[in-house]
Amino acid sequence: MKTFREIVYDKKAEVPQEHNVYESILEKTRAYIAKNHADELAQSITEKSSVVTVKKLIEEYVGNHHLHINRLSMQQLTEKLYGDMVGFGFLDKYIANDEIEEINGNSWRDIEIVTRTGWSKIPERFLSPKHAEDTLRKMVRLGGLVLDGTNPIVDSYITQGIRISAMIPPVADRRSGAVFG
Repeated sequence: MKTFREIVYDKKAEVPQEHNVYESILEKTRAYIAKNHADELAQSITEKSSVVTVKKLIEEYVGNHHLHINRLSMQQLTEKLYGDMVGFGFLDKYIANDEIEEINGNSWRDIEIVTRTGWSKIPERFLSPKHAEDTLRKMVRLGGLVLDGTNPIVDSYITQGIRISAMIPPVADRRSGAVFG
């Protein structure tokens, strides 16, 4: 079993192969849940009982299709998939943290947080430029706006008091995938 550091990088995309595997699992799982359990998925945003149901559906799908990531347990993979499908993935914990004043993304893999005491880079990153764009599209949709190739610059909001400004290609560099703050 390889460690994370030993994973060979796909030089063209500059994305670890393990990230490509996760992104494939995420897309397959998302498509299955959206097609067969869309109501439960929508309810999980507001109802705690539906969260448990959706996580169980994800776990069953992943288990039945023998999908896995070597460094993640079934529970960790289920939580990660659920977070990326319903929430904003790794950004959720930063958005919910009252100590953080801003989250700035200079690209899909270069993200920093700003607090009262200064700024710092975070270790997490999106899986790919596409993953960053998809997450930003979901964020701006909460404010009733669309982020796409014909509308690549958007100022929106996630909730009251939390705004999002985002740029995607062709305005942002394609290698960056997305720029946001």
